[in-house]
Amino acid sequence: MIEEVLLVVYRMGASAHLLGILSGMDAFIKNTKTLASNELRTQMISIIEAAYSSIQTPRVIESSIRLDGQKLSIAPPHSRANEHTVRLDDFERVFIVGCGKVACAAAYTLEKQLGGRVKGGAVVGLTAHQCSVVDTYEGTHPLPREVNFRATSHILDIGTLVTERDLVFAIISGGGSAMLCGSEDECQQGERL
Repeated sequence: MIEEVLLVVYRMGASAHLLGILSGMDAFIKNTKTLASNELRTQMISIIEAAYSSIQTPRVIESSIRLDGQKLSIAPPHSRANEHTVRLDDFERVFIVGCGKVACAAAYTLEKQLGGRVKGGAVVGLTAHQCSVVDTYEGTHPLPREVNFRATSHILDIGTLVTERDLVFAIISGGGSAMLCGSEDECQQGERL
């Protein structure tokens, strides 16, 4: 499965602005032995696997975010041309919210990368990862269920708590819009269909 992830970083408040956007995919070849029937195919598979490896969600986040003391730099992997830098000590709290098939894996990696600086968060994905601070929800896709509603409510609750002194990481990956659910009735539409 190839899965795209989008990490959007906002500085909250009246002067809210985008700090950075990163993207990557998560994929791997499962039938390499069958496909690698000659030397040329073996070389081609090696190239493709190297490309997939370089764009795995954790690797994209780890290579895109640099932390030097209180200085946080965000840039696309392999290019610092569009780097955005903030000082974490300019913020009271750091939160992570997100939705999508790989959002929980991305949140886990991001929380680990930021150390103890993350104060809370909520993400919904297909597989929950055990984060230290961020609550992860194993949601359903493409039809949302009650767990998707609970996760969405939690994300919205965090949105009401943040102030201009907070930094919010928003992780959005493939399937994110289908995993968010604004009401229990909306979640139950799939069952009625």
